Amino acid sequence: QGELELSQYFALVKAAYERLKALRPPCQACYKTHFEQTMVAKFLAGLSPKYE
Repeated sequence: QGELELSQYFALVKAAYERLKALRPPCQACYKTHFEQTMVAKFLAGLSPKYE
């Protein structure tokens, strides 16, 4: 997260995942769930310690 506000950090992570999603052909049955879980995990892992 660094010096970014929480909303800025979330927007940055979300935009990166949207770009990634556009590069891969989706398998609707399992890809969406896996993708969303990975996005949440990466977002939480990158938060500043004050949110722990």
